[in-house]
Amino acid sequence: MRKIASFLIIFTTIFNIFWAFSFAKTYASGDTYFVVTAYYSPLPNQQYYIKGSFEADKRLNWNGTHGASWRPVFEWMLAAPKNYKFWTAIYLEWVWTWIVADRWGAIVNAWVRWHSYDRIDIWMWYGDTGLKRAVAWWKRTVKWQILWIQKWNWNLDIDKFAAPSSVNHRLKKSTWIYSKWIWVWSSNNDIKKLQEELIKKWIYSWKIDWKYNEKLINELFSFQVKNWIMKSEYDYWAWYWWAKTRSLVSKLPNKNWNNSEIVIAIDKPNNPMEWVFNSTIWPYSDEEDVKTLQNLFSVMWEYEWEITWEYRDIMPSLLEYQLEKKIIISRRESGAGYFWPKTRKMAQADYKVALALNEQREQEALILKEAEEKLQKQRDEVIAATEKKIDKYIDWIWNPRYWQVSPSVRELQKVLIAMWYLKTKDTAIFWTKTKQALLSFQLDNNIVSNNNTPWAWIYWPKTKQTLRDLLLEKSIERELASRNLVAINNNSES
Repeated sequence: MRKIASFLIIFTTIFNIFWAFSFAKTYASGDTYFVVTAYYSPLPNQQYYIKGSFEADKRLNWNGTHGASWRPVFEWMLAAPKNYKFWTAIYLEWVWTWIVADRWGAIVNAWVRWHSYDRIDIWMWYGDTGLKRAVAWWKRTVKWQILWIQKWNWNLDIDKFAAPSSVNHRLKKSTWIYSKWIWVWSSNNDIKKLQEELIKKWIYSWKIDWKYNEKLINELFSFQVKNWIMKSEYDYWAWYWWAKTRSLVSKLPNKNWNNSEIVIAIDKPNNPMEWVFNSTIWPYSDEEDVKTLQNLFSVMWEYEWEITWEYRDIMPSLLEYQLEKKIIISRRESGAGYFWPKTRKMAQADYKVALALNEQREQEALILKEAEEKLQKQRDEVIAATEKKIDKYIDWIWNPRYWQVSPSVRELQKVLIAMWYLKTKDTAIFWTKTKQALLSFQLDNNIVSNNNTPWAWIYWPKTKQTLRDLLLEKSIERELASRNLVAINNNSES
């Protein structure tokens, strides 16, 4: 027994001397190092997981949604041992500046888990991209130093970290039914697993035939309609095993089949604008929430583009809104580009103002429209009366001919005088000057090409129609001007 005790004492003494020597050697040079590992935030529907499933990777990464500081994950965030205060800025050589915002049990000081230096964990983004970056990074020893706030480097571009496909062999391909999009052309094995899962959840009661059969389609679509996911069979994702359907089905308990209807209570009113202000919307929100956010910003005149259901389309407008309202100072700030509480509160107030202004504009537009319709009606009445008057007048100028003396010739002369073609008094005699004036009118209006053309200086139907149109145009202008309807007509047309 004494020999064992002596051995333990000697071993402990040697180990302490060795550790002290190593520690002294490490810090004698003034260089400080970290053992740097990496982690990520898992998402449903990834192609690969480190543990094989979404739930397992969530447990491994402590959900991957928030740090121990309760701050949502963000670029340049790291997990450090407990002796490092939150919000400490640490510059890692060649790896930019990172902020301490997380900590957990595996992140410890030197020698606690046989690491030569303190261990830290840097966050590498979401989903497959973040996973590949973390695995490609793996574990490295990096020199570091603490920075004062004035020296923070905010130029971290996390996209510069490699996410190579060459690391796939170190990962497990997802086989979890709730991480896959399944439809008619999916593999038979996936369809079989879907049928088995839906039987457990009371949704499918038919035999397992490995096919996306009509019974499966009908019952899956019926579930989607009952739970407000779809409105009709023509909706884009109707009767497909897609993200929102998977999320709802996963909440159902596993029980034997019975005839009870499965309806999950969804506390969402018919008007999405009534609940959007209580929901955080970000790049990984479902399409319906993104669509609602785009509609909201359209009402507020902050988004002028097509409703696409894509978050990348609304994000620039959301960032500009946050900067304009001073909700954020920098585009790299945590919460930038997310519809989070402070942004929601500001948007809710602006939305009410926008609704009031839109209602006022609609009322003004309605009043203006009614006024324009009334004035247009008056204008149309004037035009119709003038047209009737001109037609009657033109018909009265029956068929004046050369050498003729008649009241009809006198009226034709009056018209030619008004149009500056005849420069004598109306004599009621169709003679040389009247003939020349009528020919000039025909030439100017391309009715004849020269004085030898058939129907030249003769009051034939084409000449009569052209004279009627020009006379009507001038008469309408004169009548509208006399009734002060010309400007109203222009506004209405514009």
